Amino acid sequence: KSTMGGSRSGSQSQFAIAPTESKEEAAARRMAARTVRGVNLTMDPVVLQDAQAAFNHFRDNCARARTIEDNKRVLKEKYNSAKELAERVNATRGTITYLKQTIEQIRRERAMDEMRDGGGGE
Repeated sequence: KSTMGGSRSGSQSQFAIAPTESKEEAAARRMAARTVRGVNLTMDPVVLQDAQAAFNHFRDNCARARTIEDNKRVLKEKYNSAKELAERVNATRGTITYLKQTIEQIRRERAMDEMRDGGGGE
């Protein structure tokens, strides 16, 4: 067996050049098996030429994609919780305003009653 053809034993057997495989094909296969920062590299020309397809490939294959999606879900839950709390605060604020106005109206009515009762008796 020559060192250029044939297969190697051990952990590097996946990168060995098959007897019918050209050096370019072997390089492409090795490149496709590589990962950079948790993202599998691709040799698909469509993905490499189209920016949106490349971004989608990155997003789908990024090791952090699950963490990002989890963070989005948690953020959405917190946003909804804050929105519900704000609605409750606004409703309570409305109740407080109504009660203040009611108290003020009762004070005015009592003041008018005292003026009428106190002014008519003298």
